[in-house]
Amino acid sequence: MIPSCRGDYGYLNFEFLLRLTQKYNFHTTIAFFPHNYRRNSDRIIRMFRENSDRLSICFHGNDHTAAELASTDTALLDTMLGIAEERMNAHEQTTGLRCGKLMVFPQGRFSVEAMEVLK
Repeated sequence: MIPSCRGDYGYLNFEFLLRLTQKYNFHTTIAFFPHNYRRNSDRIIRMFRENSDRLSICFHGNDHTAAELASTDTALLDTMLGIAEERMNAHEQTTGLRCGKLMVFPQGRFSVEAMEVLK
């Protein structure tokens, strides 16, 4: 997972990852925090756009706060997921990088209600 589309994240180097995807013929989807939709590197965004057959992003919660999608409050979940979608739409408008309609749950925690709202 990455908090933003910038050069390195911890031990993950996106250029090296791209070379591996090309060498071993695989695709990688990175879980992206919608909260960080304005934090990007033009170079990394361009690399993802130009290599969409190898690299993509998907939703990783919204704010990536403590078990945010484990809530059972459907109104809260609906609002939170609406904000996440708005942020990723703004991210796509700014960067041209599409976000897959896939959710990676922060801390692996989610509720039945979150699954219903995600439908």
